[in-house]
Amino acid sequence: MNECKPLGTGTVVNKTAIKTYQAAIRKRAEDKTAGGKIIRVEAHPIPEHPRPRRVQGRVTLVGDAAGYVTKCSGEGIYFAAKSGRMAAEAGAYTRPLFSSTLALFMA
Repeated sequence: MNECKPLGTGTVVNKTAIKTYQAAIRKRAEDKTAGGKIIRVEAHPIPEHPRPRRVQGRVTLVGDAAGYVTKCSGEGIYFAAKSGRMAAEAGAYTRPLFSSTLALFMA
C-alpha cells in the first residue's frame, strides 16, 4: 500500500536547531518508517503574531499568511479553514458572481 505521512517539526525556542530536531524525529521514527523514503524536507517560518493589516482592497490574508496560529504549538489548520471560509462568505455576500461560483463548491 502506498502511503504518505507528513510530519511537522517546529520550535520557537531555538530556531537554529531545527535540523537537529528533524534528525532526532527521524531517528525516533526509524522502526515505523523502515523501508520508506523521505520525499521532501521543507522548513518555513510560522508567523508568531497576527499581521497588522489582513485586508487591503480585494486581497485578504487567511491562515498562516495572516498570522493565525497557536504560538505554543504552531497549530493553524483550524484557523486556516475558519478564516478561509469567513473570507469566502464575505466575498459571496458582497459579490453576486462570486456567490454563485462559491455555491458550486459548498454544495
